[in-house]
Amino acid sequence: MARNKVSDVMTPCEKLKCASPDEMAADALAKMSKQNVGRLPVQENGRLVGIVTRSDIMRAIQIKTELEGG
Repeated sequence: MARNKVSDVMTPCEKLKCASPDEMAADALAKMSKQNVGRLPVQENGRLVGIVTRSDIMRAIQIKTELEGG
């Protein structure tokens, strides 16, 4: 097994694309697609408050569609 540290393979914070808690889910999904990533850190006032994944957003869309009878 390789003896790499996380720091050897991580993306530095200054290069991360992030979402904000108030951002529209569709915009975050578009950002993920544009960056070809499956998740985005969520930051508020420069502080990490969560993470959102492509599957989180797709699941929310599916639930909303089902609840609306579509």
